[in-house]
Amino acid sequence: MNSVLDSTLSTLEDALPNIIGVCFHEDVPLHTLKTAPTDRSARKRDLQAAIADVDQTIASVRAIHDVVALMLNTLQRKKASLHHALLSPVYALPTELLQRVFSMLAVEAGGSDVVIALTNVCSSWRSAALGSGRLWGQVKVRNVSMLSELVTRSAPHQFSLELQLPLGLSRESSEPPMICLEPQAARRLSSLTLADSSILRRLEFPDSTLLSSLQTLQLNGGLSLDHDNLPSLPSAFNCISKLIIHNWDRPRCLMNNALWPNLTTIFFQNSSAVSVANVLGNMAAPRLINLSFAKMTNGFWTVGFNAIVSPPPNVRSINIVDSSHFIDTFASNFRLFPNLKSLALVRLDEERGCDWDMLVSASNAIF
Repeated sequence: MNSVLDSTLSTLEDALPNIIGVCFHEDVPLHTLKTAPTDRSARKRDLQAAIADVDQTIASVRAIHDVVALMLNTLQRKKASLHHALLSPVYALPTELLQRVFSMLAVEAGGSDVVIALTNVCSSWRSAALGSGRLWGQVKVRNVSMLSELVTRSAPHQFSLELQLPLGLSRESSEPPMICLEPQAARRLSSLTLADSSILRRLEFPDSTLLSSLQTLQLNGGLSLDHDNLPSLPSAFNCISKLIIHNWDRPRCLMNNALWPNLTTIFFQNSSAVSVANVLGNMAAPRLINLSFAKMTNGFWTVGFNAIVSPPPNVRSINIVDSSHFIDTFASNFRLFPNLKSLALVRLDEERGCDWDMLVSASNAIF
């Protein structure tokens, strides 16, 4: 009996390493089993710690996976966007056609601001915009430091220039920056607008021989301006053919009895009788044939025209817009213009009590 038991134990002892190796998929030395701790609780804690380590590793891998997935999605969207940009008709358009589209936008917006915005879209649009001088044909300048650069971009084409108060400076600024154009740019200037008449004090333009292309001059009076300190128009502007005066109260000595040989049209808007009398009574304009008035102050005709000492003799056409309250004095005032051939009245308001019979009589007397 003892011999059988001993034989069985010996067999189990020989087979035990193989059994353990099968269970753990590896060979386990017998001496390890013999020396391993017999405390099952300690072994359980070791296994739980190992499982926790594996869980932590899995969580780290998953976090990395989420980051990689996010990066992958971002790259895929960027790739799709680049494909759309590559296939976009805008990038496929010839540069000349793109510049024509930009030109229409610039004209509709009425200034260089929209062109500057187009140059900030992408390098392709910036190249197209900077490569076309026609796009910069309407220049608005709020900062004197930008004047030279913006004007240079319009070369070699003509351009119109609107000067506004420089940024950070008011009309009361003690040392305003002077504004000047280089001779080459002055030759290309076709239209000049002063958004505030105080800018007249800051102008340093060359003589009229360099402003050969200047046709239109627009002057805006501005608010609370000390007209008594306003200088006369420089002689360099004597080449203009059209003068627009907007929101002027009493421009003292604006014309200064100067000769305006090419002036054919004057347009007054929101201006007082004194300003009109000052302009028309203190200038020599032998070619002046057109006068236009819009939204003038009440009583303008009675006070304004009667204050004109020597009206322009060759005026042939007068246009009046939004001026129903002027009609009552047409007969006496229009006799100041013996060569008047055309009278246009636009948007007259019957509710203001116009004397239409007097208008007909005045028309018959004039024409």
